[in-house]
Amino acid sequence: MTDNASPDESLLARHMGDYLADTRGYDEFWDNQTSSPRPHWQNLVQQLEKLPESDFRARQQLIHKQLQEIGVTYSFAKEDDSRRAWELDAIPYVLDQASWQHLNAGMRQRAKLLNAVFKDLYGPRELLTSGVIPAQVILNSEQYIRPAHGLYEHIAQPLMFYSADITRDPEGQLVVIRDKTQMPTGVGYCLENRVAMSRVMSSEFSSAEIARLSSFFKTWHGAFTSLVPHNRTPNIVMLSAGAADETYFEHAYLAAYLGYNLVLGADLTVRDSKVWLKTLDGLEQVDVILRWVDDQLCDSLELQEDSVCGVPGLLHAARQGNVIVINPIGAGILENSALMPYLPAVCEHLFDESLIIPQIESHWCGVEQARQHTLANLDKMVIKRADHHAKNQYPSSMSETEREALRQSIAASPGDYVAQDFLEFSRAPAWSNAKFQAKPIKIRSFAIAEQDSYRVLPGALTRLVYYKSQQESPFTGLLKDTWVLGESEENHSSLWQLVGEQAAYRGHEQITSRTAESLFWVGRNIERSESQVRLVRAILVRLTEYSPGHEEDALGHIEQLITGLMTHHPQIADALSQIKDKGRSAYWWMMRQFVFGTDLNGGLTATFGFFLNSAFSVRDYWSGDTWRIIDEINQAARRIKYSKPTRSVSDMQELLNELLDSVSAFLGHAAESLSRDGGWVMLEAGRRLERAHQIMNLSEILLSQATEEEMESLVLDSLLYSQESLATHRRRYRVEQRIETVLELLLLNADYPRSLCYQLKILRQLVKEMPKEQNDSRLERHEKMILSALTRIQLCELSELVEANEEGKRENLQALIEDVNADLLALAEAISQIYFSHTEAATQLLQGQVSS
Repeated sequence: MTDNASPDESLLARHMGDYLADTRGYDEFWDNQTSSPRPHWQNLVQQLEKLPESDFRARQQLIHKQLQEIGVTYSFAKEDDSRRAWELDAIPYVLDQASWQHLNAGMRQRAKLLNAVFKDLYGPRELLTSGVIPAQVILNSEQYIRPAHGLYEHIAQPLMFYSADITRDPEGQLVVIRDKTQMPTGVGYCLENRVAMSRVMSSEFSSAEIARLSSFFKTWHGAFTSLVPHNRTPNIVMLSAGAADETYFEHAYLAAYLGYNLVLGADLTVRDSKVWLKTLDGLEQVDVILRWVDDQLCDSLELQEDSVCGVPGLLHAARQGNVIVINPIGAGILENSALMPYLPAVCEHLFDESLIIPQIESHWCGVEQARQHTLANLDKMVIKRADHHAKNQYPSSMSETEREALRQSIAASPGDYVAQDFLEFSRAPAWSNAKFQAKPIKIRSFAIAEQDSYRVLPGALTRLVYYKSQQESPFTGLLKDTWVLGESEENHSSLWQLVGEQAAYRGHEQITSRTAESLFWVGRNIERSESQVRLVRAILVRLTEYSPGHEEDALGHIEQLITGLMTHHPQIADALSQIKDKGRSAYWWMMRQFVFGTDLNGGLTATFGFFLNSAFSVRDYWSGDTWRIIDEINQAARRIKYSKPTRSVSDMQELLNELLDSVSAFLGHAAESLSRDGGWVMLEAGRRLERAHQIMNLSEILLSQATEEEMESLVLDSLLYSQESLATHRRRYRVEQRIETVLELLLLNADYPRSLCYQLKILRQLVKEMPKEQNDSRLERHEKMILSALTRIQLCELSELVEANEEGKRENLQALIEDVNADLLALAEAISQIYFSHTEAATQLLQGQVSS
């Protein structure tokens, strides 16, 4: 790039010198013989030549913003920001038709081959007894699941999904680097990458004949449905390890796109040799499980006993033919690197044909000849562990001491190691470090079973490769959309048609107990967050309006307000007790620590973190617009967290107002856009329950002790301000705040949306909407609790609540709040037992079994 180049110069003209400087490996884009781009890149090149670099940079930023807004991250609730990285390159990887046809044929053959190997290894094991595959490779592997032996004899294609990492060698030949057979990790990101690219690079996308991806997912949906021929609408779920999984976004995205329930192991239970899904309506039988957890974690009874990700008894249910698990438990053995050296011979043995796509040259060190070859050529090798996916080791970059240690390890346990010839990956253009550069890439291609063959995704997940620090995850670094040119695909038709039909047949939307519980806590946490922001603002107002003329009373009131934060931040009590001079400056310091999260266990941002965690755990429940609002809350909370505690009061107020605006947007959008299903009922119940607690908590702290008239006016003003009710009180009563009018408005008014009585009235309606056994006229425990709480409020006398004894205590008010609080705590516990943990249902089932 020249120093005097104009920023409006085209992208290619400005950077081609940098691009051509890297001559390693096969160049996907540039043909050195003709000194021009390869033919299948010409259309894109023409588009990019018209594009000033400034416009291209703007598009790249737009892609980043879009992916961020819809939550395409690993887990943004994590403190480690590096786990948030997801960068999509605005320059796609373009695959010509001839290469696609070769890739298509090779992927189908390899999937068919591995399916046959899988059936043999868990069936007759002829490949082992004949010596085509050394028995030690399989039988010594932890990935070989012995309890699954004989489980798949009557299934033609147990390996439903297959994916492979592929690149080109220096001669331009496609080469398989690695097989992925446990779960189709990455296919959801392919879909989201395509959506983002089609929006931002719309002109380039529309001008090229690019194969669509929707037909692949229609095949997927149809294949799953056909697995259960006796059930027109089989109950299909996606089993995930949860929000802690780095690819959880993909699980949620695909579940929403395909119309499947996203579940955790705790959402499922095995009874009567069948798998059941815990829903708000009770237990519903599961027909098909698409798993996103490793083999060993699927069943703690027969596999890894400390696993919390799987379903105890799952293998037994599958063995009885009552549930289908995809990919089948045990498929991890096909990912064993020690198997790769023998696949060419297996292909010849089973099909009498060679591999269409060759694989990287591999050597299992368990064989003497291969071990000696590896040790003699160690600097030219990449060393892998045979039985699990550890970080690749590159002897050429090691010190002599490290290389010697590796030699000794191989010599001591040769069967644990596989050596692969170092391969210079092919290069493709990428926008990296603000430059148009040639970068090494590999693609992940996907195939799904279709009748007696496989259908290959007409696209792939392409990513840049970093040799020396390469992790086995496909989601590190820069990723690219893959455009397959010239593929004749059917006209686009949305998968949602099939999903809509399935939903119509089922008749209602299933809400799992775990989803319901998460939504319940989304409601509680968002309401708790809003309440704390409003209370902090009230404290800041009192600190700003601090009057030395009433120093003792004013400081006591400020400490009362701070005490209102202690319910969910008990560490504040310790901080208060350690303050020797409880003056204005000390309380300023405490509020700065609470708001900016530098002390007090995270303070305000910790509260919002709980909301973000619970919202992320039900990522599949939110629409794109709702998720954008959730991301706004996240960004606002992060701006507060990383602001300097020395910022002025007006800056603090501005940051809090920004956060409150985002919270209000979420609540308003939820009220207007979410379906009134069981999930919404639980979210709203959580909100109302938490708001009731917040009203009672602050009312008890501020009003249970009577004070002199001028001070009580200040207390009432703070309470109304923190509950966003100051203007309403003025309009309604047109008098100064009095204890009678404030209690009537905030506790007893059944028509005011911010009163305690209103929360209880709405809670009673929500409880009525919660599922219960038909023709059962008896009140459930949670119905009794809300009825008791509402009745207490409706029957109380305002005059009795206002009364104070000789010490100034309003005992009747305090007793009422304590009784209603106890009822609401019992209500929350009952909801949890009945709908989330199903412990009451399980108890009734056991009692019924004992009595019978």
